[in-house]
Amino acid sequence: MREDEEVLDMLRPIVKSPSHLKGHELDLWHKEQNRMWQKTKKKKKNNKKNQFIKLRIDGIVYIEEKCNKIEGEMPISDENIKSKSYTMSNSKFQSS
Repeated sequence: MREDEEVLDMLRPIVKSPSHLKGHELDLWHKEQNRMWQKTKKKKKNNKKNQFIKLRIDGIVYIEEKCNKIEGEMPISDENIKSKSYTMSNSKFQSS
């Protein structure tokens, strides 16, 4: 299991099982809860991927969180940044 999946598993809400369910019905309830959690976990994981945006300013490539986007920056495509390496600089990744 990867690190981000472990963190998501720690965030799983603890749901108390209904006391009126017994045996087979209780097993079905637990399976349904697990299925719902897997669906939620997948959604949270996908959201994590989309929270960064890649930008180019004066030929320098930045990867910035979407919520911190500054006006005037132009998004670029993945093809333009595949071969670049990044170093950390003031909460931005700057190409070297």
